[in-house]
Amino acid sequence: MVPSRAPERPTTTGIARATPRRSVVARDVATALLAVLVVAGLTGFLGDRLAVVRDDDGVRSLAVTYAPVARNGAGLPWRVELHDPRGLPPEIDLAIGTPYLDMLDHQRFYPEPVEETRSGDELVLTFATDGSASFVLEHDSYVQPRWTPLRDGTVRMAVPEANGQLSFFTSGGDDGAAQKPEAG
Repeated sequence: MVPSRAPERPTTTGIARATPRRSVVARDVATALLAVLVVAGLTGFLGDRLAVVRDDDGVRSLAVTYAPVARNGAGLPWRVELHDPRGLPPEIDLAIGTPYLDMLDHQRFYPEPVEETRSGDELVLTFATDGSASFVLEHDSYVQPRWTPLRDGTVRMAVPEANGQLSFFTSGGDDGAAQKPEAG
């Protein structure tokens, strides 16, 4: 093999550095925006939101977890938690406002109620608790396709010694607000 007669120097010597072209800058900006979008999704800034309203009388507590904003046809998380360290009665009655439930395509409650009755604008569900300290009710449902936004909801224990009810609402686009009215 014959050695090369060219001087040994880098092949890029003498080439001027070009400034980045628009396409390179646009690609870098698009990549940065995509990275921001991924980070926002991973940290929970995008997607469904949940809100919780609570009522506590010093011993017994009642909490409702719900979606303050809902979309037509989308699943709607809804959960009621009742806790009493002394133990709950063998059966409890939860009264749920039916105007709120009317916007939902109801699948089922978990656990299934022992009894269901309707009293005015409330659906009263009776559940067996076996005297445990906590009870959790979940509702499997999704928003009806032709639902009109902004529905108020209420949940209360349907017993005389209960201390009030929890009120909340779900809207169709803007953030909903949760409120706890005066016990009455």
